[in-house]
Amino acid sequence: WGISIPLEGTEGKVFYVWFDAPIGYISASREWAEKIGEKDAWKTFWCDPETKLVHFIGKDNIPFHAVFFPAMTMGQNEPYKLVDEVPANEFLNLEGRQFSKSEGWTIDFERFFLEFTPDQIRYYLAANAPETQDAEFTWKDFQMRCNAELLGKYGNLANRTLVFAQKHCNGAMPKLIDLSKEDKDFLAKIDAITEEIKESYNTFHLRRAAKGIMELASAGNVYFDAKKPWVLAKDPSGRQEMENTIGCCLECLKALALVSSPIICASAQKLWQLIGYETELAKQNWSQIMDEKIAPKTKFQEPEPLFKKVEDTLIQKEEEELKKVLSKVEGNVEPPKEEISFDTFQKIDLRVGQILAVETIPKSKRLLKLTVDLGFAKRTIVSGISQFYEDPQVLIGKKVVVVANLKPAKLMGVESQGMVIVAGLEKGIEMLHLEEAQPGDSIH
Repeated sequence: WGISIPLEGTEGKVFYVWFDAPIGYISASREWAEKIGEKDAWKTFWCDPETKLVHFIGKDNIPFHAVFFPAMTMGQNEPYKLVDEVPANEFLNLEGRQFSKSEGWTIDFERFFLEFTPDQIRYYLAANAPETQDAEFTWKDFQMRCNAELLGKYGNLANRTLVFAQKHCNGAMPKLIDLSKEDKDFLAKIDAITEEIKESYNTFHLRRAAKGIMELASAGNVYFDAKKPWVLAKDPSGRQEMENTIGCCLECLKALALVSSPIICASAQKLWQLIGYETELAKQNWSQIMDEKIAPKTKFQEPEPLFKKVEDTLIQKEEEELKKVLSKVEGNVEPPKEEISFDTFQKIDLRVGQILAVETIPKSKRLLKLTVDLGFAKRTIVSGISQFYEDPQVLIGKKVVVVANLKPAKLMGVESQGMVIVAGLEKGIEMLHLEEAQPGDSIH
């Protein structure tokens, strides 16, 4: 399948799908511009040299976005913007297996959001992002990060600070006076971690950013414990130090809301409002937020939990659902055949063969006549794969796995001198393709 090449002499030829597919990004933008009544609005994204163009992709699409798409745009008369950066992720698997919609090996988000929040899954996917290697989604790990990190670190610092401020600071931001070295060091640490998180976002390292968010929350909890404001509150002479402690923790919460906003948007906005702000956090200026301290006497809202605990029963329920799918999938797998000895296996001669020609066989809907180069000889092989290819000619040039010493057999009057190896899928086949190996190479 493909888009026909609009040039004379190319009848029956189509564009390689990943050559024409990227054009869809541009054409979709043009369609959007026409729908909103601004015909040239799409050019802001694709033709303005001041635009920063970033392609977020999976690792399997790197060649198409780093070579094909840029080469295409460079060859146009229209001055298209070249891509600036192409951050690519590895793959995310589910409980030891690849996600598979056809098998049902997925996460049912309709059911998911009946029990969990968007922020919980957003945080988990960021903290577990497959940035440098494939990563694994497991329900136990999801529960641990929600309970130990979001609830235990982030939520704990927010709740204990705001509850204490309500009880001992009249629910308002205290004035910071004569800060100790410990206080100043903590504020400096907030700035340093915040800057590191900012750099992580700028370089598309969400996993590192999520780690930095928890590092900031942990630093706040460690500082709170070390300063013991509950002890200072009992001694009138320690009141200012207590207020300084809570004021510094509130500054930490402000930074925490800021740095977590790109990942856990709703929870960050809620925290932002709990510490007295009425604006939309996502629309504020990062540097301005960090430069401006919370104004003394700013009133806070009544504290409320930002996150809820993920109970064992919910996780067990999700794991049971996957077990049901797995038992069904394994039940559909063809059982292994009778064992053979190693000596018997060695008699099978598997070779690399390159398909040179493909012909249909009259009166057969399934069979194709393949001419295959095995390096030491050219063979005719009859293969029952015709129904799986709209245009069998796409097989020409493919290097495949062939059983080279299979006794010849006649099929529909054509002698077949081997067998091409394919994988049988639930709905079709998948042919094994080789890249570097040459015709005639042995497969061990």
